[in-house]
Amino acid sequence: MEMNIPLFGVARFLELLCGDELNHEDLNYIKNKVRLILVPCVNPWGFENNRRNNYNAVDLNRNSDYLWQEYNNYKSKKGQIYYKGESPLEMKSIKKLVEDTYSEDNLVGLIDLHNIISVEAERIVYYPRFVDNYLGKFIETLKKFNSKENRTIFGSSISPVFSKYVC
Repeated sequence: MEMNIPLFGVARFLELLCGDELNHEDLNYIKNKVRLILVPCVNPWGFENNRRNNYNAVDLNRNSDYLWQEYNNYKSKKGQIYYKGESPLEMKSIKKLVEDTYSEDNLVGLIDLHNIISVEAERIVYYPRFVDNYLGKFIETLKKFNSKENRTIFGSSISPVFSKYVC
């Protein structure tokens, strides 16, 4: 299983974004007008060992205090792939980064790249089902990159993952 592809995708995105010959309106806008804060690898142990979970067997994507009590299903037991951990502490520094960056006049967005093997598409975009945000503009922008060769599937989710906390 190739779990490390998203990190290389980020590296390629930054290479394109920082290049001198950028000829794409939306990417030029990002390059010149958007402040990006990059956390290239939240789970270095998982990256090195080609694992979803970290050294403590915690799925960091489910280790935030967002819907902490509600997420007690059968998949969140120690030893299971979606184990959220004993407490929402493993993602504390990333949560603090988001909170310290956010203000009323400063929109914060999170792009959280993952591999997924259960759906056949090049891009799968999950968004929070019950959050009123800038989803329309986001989807409109993503559709500009869509083609027959690079399919994008959009779906809503109520799973208690960190990106939902940010939304």
